[in-house]
Amino acid sequence: MRLLPLFALVMIVSGCARPAPPPPVKDPATMYQSDAAQGEVRQLFTDFQSAVKKRDGDKLWDLIAERSQQAADSKAGAIKEAFAGGDDKKKTEIEKEQDLSAAELKDLTGKRYLKSKEFAGKYQKVADGQLLQIVAKGEDAHVACKEADGAAMQFKLVQEKQRWKLVVDMP
Repeated sequence: MRLLPLFALVMIVSGCARPAPPPPVKDPATMYQSDAAQGEVRQLFTDFQSAVKKRDGDKLWDLIAERSQQAADSKAGAIKEAFAGGDDKKKTEIEKEQDLSAAELKDLTGKRYLKSKEFAGKYQKVADGQLLQIVAKGEDAHVACKEADGAAMQFKLVQEKQRWKLVVDMP
């Protein structure tokens, strides 16, 4: 019975103690690994937009991940093969579809494919779009953007040789 007042006092004191406040939550639009990562990813995406607008295959090649480069090489190989095996009508059709010259198509590489009408067409709305969010964690990052027509699109980025690279799908 003598313990009851002591027990009540302990309960009152512990009930009045405030829990520690939770750590501050970052705004989802600014969830960066660091300010440096934020700047690197933002610059990479801006460079990608610019290179798509200019249809600069060399610059795009430097910005995309190795797996995307391999996919571009594969796509280029298929187009090159179709061009080489096609008759004059088919070759003219491929030239028009890709907006590349016969000489470019004859020796098409993944890097050169990135300046094609087909590739640029897939990412043109992104080139004119707006960066909305960057989330970087460890060796991976994700970028959300709003395309020029208002549609949302996401990109994955990976670290390769201590540089951020975009993972892009080929059309």
